[in-house]
This record gives sequence, C-alpha cells and structure tokens, in this order.
Amino acid sequence: MVESSFDPTTSSRETLRTARRQQDDRALLEDVQPRKDAIASAGSIASRGNRPRNRLVRNASSTSLTDRDLEIITALARFRLLSFEQVHRRFFAGRSKQAARHRLRLLEHRGWIRSWREPVVLGGHPGYAMPSDMGLAFARDRILALIRGTEVQRLVEFMLPLRDGKPLKLVPGIVPPFLAHQRECNHLALRFIEAFGNALLWISTWERPFPNSSSGLALPQPDLVFVFRDNDGSHLVFLEHDRGYESLEHFSRAKVERYAELAVRPELSMELFGFERFDVWVTVIDPRFRRPLDRLRALSRVVLRAGVDHLFAFTLAGWAHQDPQSAIWSRAGDLLESPLFLGDQRLQS
Repeated sequence: MVESSFDPTTSSRETLRTARRQQDDRALLEDVQPRKDAIASAGSIASRGNRPRNRLVRNASSTSLTDRDLEIITALARFRLLSFEQVHRRFFAGRSKQAARHRLRLLEHRGWIRSWREPVVLGGHPGYAMPSDMGLAFARDRILALIRGTEVQRLVEFMLPLRDGKPLKLVPGIVPPFLAHQRECNHLALRFIEAFGNALLWISTWERPFPNSSSGLALPQPDLVFVFRDNDGSHLVFLEHDRGYESLEHFSRAKVERYAELAVRPELSMELFGFERFDVWVTVIDPRFRRPLDRLRALSRVVLRAGVDHLFAFTLAGWAHQDPQSAIWSRAGDLLESPLFLGDQRLQS
C-alpha cells in the first residue's frame, strides 16, 4: 500500500501527546471566536494608523534589517511560523544551517521574531520561528504596501483586518495539535513559491483566513490561499490539506457544501476576493493508516455526491510537493474511474 512520505525529516517526530490529540476533528480542536459579517468588516484598514501598535512600528528602527531579514519577517507573518529547517532552505541557499540559526538568533535578540523548540521523543529539538508583536505589525504594513494597486489587493485586505494583531505564541514543552498540519501546509506553500516563481501573485497559510459568514452564507476556511497567473489569466485557488483525521461528514459539511454555495454566488466572490470564480485543490496525506489512495477515493465520492466535481482537484501531498505544476491534479470522477491511477503498481509498497 502507498507509503506516506510527504515530510520524512519531521514525520517521525510526532509526540505521543500530539498523536492522541490529533485523532479528533481539527474543527473541535480550534477555539473559534465569532466574527462580524464579512461585508461589514472588509473595509480599508488604513484608518488603523494611529493605533499604538502602528506607532510602535513607526518608531522602531529597521535600518539594520537586510533585504533577507525583511523577507523572513514577512514570510513568518504570512505562514504563522516556519521551522528553522524551512527558513534555511528558503532563505539561506548555499549557506550553512549555523548561519541561518545565527541570523535568527540576532533577529530574536532585536525583538523581531520569537523562537520555540519542539519536544520530541527521539532526536534533537527542532526549532521554529514566529513573528513577535513588533515583527507582525511591521510585516502587516509591509504586505499592504507590496500589494497596493495589484489584483490581489482586495483579497489580502479582506483577510488582513481579521488578523487579531497578535502573533502565534506556543507554550514551552507543549506541542499544539495543529503543528504537523501547519508545518506541512508551509512545506507546500514554500514549494509553490519555488515552482510558480513570478507567476505566483500571493500565497498565505493563515488559520481561518475568512470571517465565519458573509451575507448569510457560511464561508469555507481553506488551509492555503493563493493566486497565480498563466496564459489564461489569474486564478484564485483555495487549498485544503487533508491528513485523514477529519470525518467525511465534516469534510462534506464544512468544506464541500460551503465551497459549493459560494461558487454559485460569483457577485459575492467578486466583492469579497476580487475574483468571480475560484478552484479548490485538495492534497492528501495519511500518517495514521498510510492508505492515502483510499482517502482520496473517499473524499472524491463526497464531492461527486455534492455535484461539484468541476470545482475540486485532488492529488497526493507528496506529488504536490515534488512538482505542483505537473499533471498530478485529477477531478473526483477521474480518480474513481481511472484504473491506471488506482492500479499503478509503482504506488504499491
């Protein structure tokens, strides 16, 4: 059967605490706070300039930051956190891991980022970097400046006001139940940046990036939101990274049904995101049972029953990480009907 090897360097580092807690639906693990209606809260955030947080940023000296420092701080804001290994691979190509860790320590000493060590059963203690309060505020202003006047401005401004302004804070010695999922989403995001290059106009992995509802419609909460351009124009994509822990009923109710309802409201999609249409990509990994093709088939049946096969495209997470632009994405009907895909002996261990 298919081996799930999406992240071989870290998949063995799941603690017993994390494994037990991840068996529940991720939705039950999240403390979801009610938010205002999207239309009411999606206005410009320029009026926030006099808040103490922004005054702190304006007064903070950033003259000692290099271009790479700016990119690191901004990436931490867009992806919530990055492992030291991810920072090294993305921003320190050709440099040693020691050089990357030294620079991160310096940024932490200056107050731009915070660090956290993951307790593991075997091996060392992998490090993670997160933006500090000052770093997050600085990155928000930088992001707004970078996207101003672009075709993703509406989308990003719609998501940014919903950020509570507080960076992710992890408790020493305790592994949060979302860590593996967030780490894998960030693996995919960083790989998409490499693969799409300048054609990638935006990508982020914010938790619950949208408000709960808009115009009486419950909104989906994708794991990745990104926009890329090709010969046919610009495309908005919502990506769901499935680890096999959520029930099929939850996948149907919280994802498929919400995307289906939003897809028939192009005027609302345009108002919220700046795009009339969108696609939903689903990546699958199965760390519990190591049967990702079975999971793909199960999710595909849910989509087919809902009649929204045209919206969804599926693949294995490892394939998406290896070459996201190749012909690896399949519609639900194709997955269930293709004997080549389901019976390929190369996929068998």
